Amino acid sequence: MAARWSAGAVAGVERWAAAEDGPDGASTWVDLGTAVPRDDGRLVVDARDRRVAFLDVCLAGERGPDHEPGHPVEELRDEAGVLVVRPQAGWPPECRHLWGRVGPVVGPLLEGLRAPGAAPLAKALARKRLAGSPTAATQADGLAEEQLEAFRACLSAGLRLVWAPPGTGKVQVLACAVEALVRAGRRVLLVAARDEAVDEVLEAAVARMSPEPGVVVRIGAGRDPAVAAASEEVDGECAAVAARLREIAALAPEVEHLRAELDGFDEPAYRIAAARVTAGHTLDELRPRLREAEAAAETARRAFVAAATELGEALEAQRVLGLVRDAFEHQRLAVEGLAALEARQRALQEERDALAGQEPEGMRARRQHRRLLDEAGAELRRFAAAAAAGRRRWLDVQLHARAVIGEHTRSEIADADRRAAEAEEAVAAADERYRSAREVMIRLRGEVDAAETRGAATDEDRRLVTDSVLRGLPERHARLYGLLHRRKDAAALEERHRELTDRARTLRAEAEERLVRDARVVATTLLRSRVHPALTAATFDVVLVDDAGAVPLAEVLLALRRAGTTAVVFGDFRQLGPAVPDDPAREVQRWVRATCFSHLGIADPADVDAREGCLALTGRSGLGTGYEQLREAAEAGTEIVLVDVSTVPGLAAARPGSVAGKWSAAGAVLACALAERHRRDGTVGVVAPDVVQADVTLAAFRDRGLVAATAVGPVRALQGREFATVVADLVAGDGGPQALGAGIAPARDRLYLIADGVADGPLREAVERGDIRTWSAAALLGAAEPPADDATFGEVAELLRAGVHGEEAFEGHAADARRSVWVWTPWPGDADAALEAAARRGVRVRVFAAPGEEVRAGTVIRSDHGHGGLVVVDEQVALLGAGERVVAVPGAAFAHRLLAELQAEWTGEPRPCDRCGEPMEVRRGDAADARWHCPGCDLAIPEQRHAPAETPVVG
Repeated sequence: MAARWSAGAVAGVERWAAAEDGPDGASTWVDLGTAVPRDDGRLVVDARDRRVAFLDVCLAGERGPDHEPGHPVEELRDEAGVLVVRPQAGWPPECRHLWGRVGPVVGPLLEGLRAPGAAPLAKALARKRLAGSPTAATQADGLAEEQLEAFRACLSAGLRLVWAPPGTGKVQVLACAVEALVRAGRRVLLVAARDEAVDEVLEAAVARMSPEPGVVVRIGAGRDPAVAAASEEVDGECAAVAARLREIAALAPEVEHLRAELDGFDEPAYRIAAARVTAGHTLDELRPRLREAEAAAETARRAFVAAATELGEALEAQRVLGLVRDAFEHQRLAVEGLAALEARQRALQEERDALAGQEPEGMRARRQHRRLLDEAGAELRRFAAAAAAGRRRWLDVQLHARAVIGEHTRSEIADADRRAAEAEEAVAAADERYRSAREVMIRLRGEVDAAETRGAATDEDRRLVTDSVLRGLPERHARLYGLLHRRKDAAALEERHRELTDRARTLRAEAEERLVRDARVVATTLLRSRVHPALTAATFDVVLVDDAGAVPLAEVLLALRRAGTTAVVFGDFRQLGPAVPDDPAREVQRWVRATCFSHLGIADPADVDAREGCLALTGRSGLGTGYEQLREAAEAGTEIVLVDVSTVPGLAAARPGSVAGKWSAAGAVLACALAERHRRDGTVGVVAPDVVQADVTLAAFRDRGLVAATAVGPVRALQGREFATVVADLVAGDGGPQALGAGIAPARDRLYLIADGVADGPLREAVERGDIRTWSAAALLGAAEPPADDATFGEVAELLRAGVHGEEAFEGHAADARRSVWVWTPWPGDADAALEAAARRGVRVRVFAAPGEEVRAGTVIRSDHGHGGLVVVDEQVALLGAGERVVAVPGAAFAHRLLAELQAEWTGEPRPCDRCGEPMEVRRGDAADARWHCPGCDLAIPEQRHAPAETPVVG
């Protein structure tokens, strides 16, 4: 349950989450664009029109990481919508699509606000209770007085707010504060709405501190070496699996090529035909060989029978001599037995005789000697008696053995044994030869039977085999089969790659959690601070928030929940505020659409001075809003030029967008030339009044290859950034004073205002004061006198005039047209002849003309919008009428963008009225949606599409 102070914020965020995250809250992968290699080994993705907040990124193929291996990146930097990526080692170059994981981002904010626990500084902001003046007295070199006061606020306990417009030294203040806080042993969380703002402060702080590894941790922009090391082993295995998958994927072209070559090849029919042809060639050879094998088998069989017979006879002879063999053995044993008896009796006799020859001294010795002599004599007599019986038995054995032996000899027995052994060996050899010959015979019989079963080969069989062999089809089929077998492993490898990727992600998350736990400074965006697992439960002594003027109050409250003693919120109340759904509910207006500045009632500089706990960094920044800032910008040294497009009214025409807003081709064309001239001087930001003009201009930039160091977007997307050169496109509107002020504020060195005339008011006053120089668009195009001694004007004019031609340019492009010509009248000069010639060549010619306007060529669609001299040829080049001149803008992206905003495809075919049959007209007025209208019947058919037109991908 939420605390009382946060209950309203929770209710507002609940409504926001229902609108933004959707009912399921599931994450998905979005293709952010195709990566282009840069000279330094990094990849660049132009995502300036991808207005999504992503949680994670990876490199993969066109199908995305849900369907093929994804490869994490080592570093990601967002440079005003241009994503700069450092790929992981071993990244496969064919995985050129950068995918971003988009998921529920409001839900984590809601969960964080609902979390229990004390949050004194968040509670203080919710209840509008800021601390007083900073209490710290710490000094910092290089800071002005007001900057020093903001610096001391970061070192003082409590909650404070700092108004810090661009160019007031905010980065230096925050960098000094981070250094001082770390030196004081404090733990700091630095958050901002944008990656650029976080990196700018962090790089300045690190340059001052030169910290040891692990002291400062940046979450989101790149991978810390310690985090990379945590998953190094798994990443290596993952790379190896990815390499195998690439090898398998590389087989696809060959597989498809082989399939195309084998189209119509019936491999089973070929094998049958080849077998018959082969059988026909070999039967004549097989039959003689079979007869020879049968004869050899018969010969071997007879040899085996003869060997077996000899073995039987040898064994019988060996058996008959068995008794003689035993008698020889008995005779040997009898001889050995008699010899043993004789030897023993002789030994006993010798022992007695030896005793008898002894004459011991002493009575006692003689008595003992006599006793031993008697015992020896008794032993000799006993053995002699037993030996006599033994000799008789051995003599009987000898007699019996001699009777059995008779005339037989030992050599006769040895001959019988040798004969039996040789007979056994002969049988074994004969058996082996017979079995071998029989196997050959059986095999040949099978081959002959198989060949005979296949039947005789036909002429069709021979033609099929000959043609297939000449074309190499059997070898190609075998190759295809082998490749398909290798591709069977792809599914298992892809599953293994997903497992390893998930495991590596887990290991890195655990490592990041350890880094965050031990770090003294953690820096990230507000979005990541609420969704990153390592930060959801982390607490800090000090929380520093930047860019607070553009984020919801509820988001700042969540960041402040992590602060223990100190929180300082930096921002600019002049920013346009949060880009969130407009919900009239009170809790949404108060906690989601509001910022911390509006929550505290701060709407102008005087409110800052009046509110205790609020500080201001004014520096060189102007304090006004809208056109009031022009004077302050000029006084601060910013060069301001107004480019007046009212001198080329056709080019300056503001047309309604396909869904909302207005756009002008003049702004896009002039912004391209200005950006191309000034990007060598530093970063360039092109600020458009709304999304539709930004998309039209961005399409032109892409065709010119203007990616690096150039940002294009509506005011809200670029506010808070600083650019060396800012081009503010006001042709289709300025968005009001606050939007204009936010668009002017990012300019550091020079500011271009592209406007349709200079009406009475603040802008004319600034021109008359000399704060603003003026350029004529007609002069830039060569249709009027240029200003004197203005080298920059000449350089911009030279870039523009490369595409400026006379009225004859239309005829040349129409003559070259191959697919389509789209025309919005009126067009300077006579276009009918060129259009008629194109139509005769089969080119699709569509002419949008005002009702009653005379047009003699092409298919005519009467319409009330889009006029002013505009032609698109082959969807590759746009021709813009500018008085008596034509501005040619080559490029498919710009051409497609114009056609999309003009809803050309939907209105490009004439439509008869369902009632009267007369041609209907396209009516639009100033609305986004077009409709078909019949003037006679007053019948209207509204457009069925209500989604924004998308810039097509141009290959």
